[in-house]
Amino acid sequence: MLGASVGVLAGRLVAAQAELSGALDGVTDAEAWTAPAEGEWTIAEVCAHVIEMQPLWAGKAANIADAREVGRTPEEAERRTAEIERRSRDDVDTILGQLAESGAEALAILRRMREPDLDAVDSTGSISGRDVVERYLIGHIEEHAAQVRESARRSE
Repeated sequence: MLGASVGVLAGRLVAAQAELSGALDGVTDAEAWTAPAEGEWTIAEVCAHVIEMQPLWAGKAANIADAREVGRTPEEAERRTAEIERRSRDDVDTILGQLAESGAEALAILRRMREPDLDAVDSTGSISGRDVVERYLIGHIEEHAAQVRESARRSE
């Protein structure tokens, strides 16, 4: 069975990005900077993570055939932590702008991909470009949109 095409995945990515941006409707800066519970990320930190990860996972999907494995390298993990810390006090308007920029970059990478890129797998043969886009990019954004909605709901 054939998987989703680049166009279908691009549409799903745009929808996931819109879902996350929509989850920020009505969220104040103070709410964005307040952890919903002890040890949980704030809304700003969740969004900082999404800002950082969109181009990362889109790029990994596009270059899957060259990968030994798909996980984050230690350097990428450090960059994620630094970006979350750096952006943790951004206001909601700034977050929305950064989400749009990051999302546009990821979308551009995805739209340059072709069906063979989506079907390519890493050297372990365990994950395809399509899997990376669906799980680590689109699915991850959808999960974080739900997380932001729940955090915003708890702060009401």
